[in-house]
Amino acid sequence: MRVAVLGAAGLMGRAIVRDLNESGSEISTVVELDQERSRAQGADIVAVDANDRQQLTLALEGLDLLINAADYRVNLAAMDAALAARCNYVDLGGRYHVAAQQLALHPDFEQAGVLAVLGCGAGPGKTSVMAAWAAEGLDAVHAIRCASAGHDPDPPPGVSLPDALQT
Repeated sequence: MRVAVLGAAGLMGRAIVRDLNESGSEISTVVELDQERSRAQGADIVAVDANDRQQLTLALEGLDLLINAADYRVNLAAMDAALAARCNYVDLGGRYHVAAQQLALHPDFEQAGVLAVLGCGAGPGKTSVMAAWAAEGLDAVHAIRCASAGHDPDPPPGVSLPDALQT
């Protein structure tokens, strides 16, 4: 399977590239910034502005899957490019208002015969991977309970201005 990772220089993108390398996938890494950190992962480098749908579409031609590990603000452009290249698409999630727009693309992906899987980041993504990994070492699994370590049980009052402006 020929895979492109958008945002491969970031923390999640580097981990994805490492896992794909270990699984034997053929990777074409698509990044916006910091190509040197991605180069250390042993992947091919294609520098692309993720917001340039035409440029990203050309980079995806002939590939099987785009894994979008970039900021959620490029999710729609990345999905459009994947659709135009008839490339399957996976992302790590994002804000609800963007996800609603992404879900509206379902009929287009269905008609093109490609798959788009949204929100495979923290949960259900990371939590499901950890649960599956843990279950492999056990004889039987009766229940799995997951919690997010990123939740602040006592958040400061008010609204985060950057989040409020984006949503």
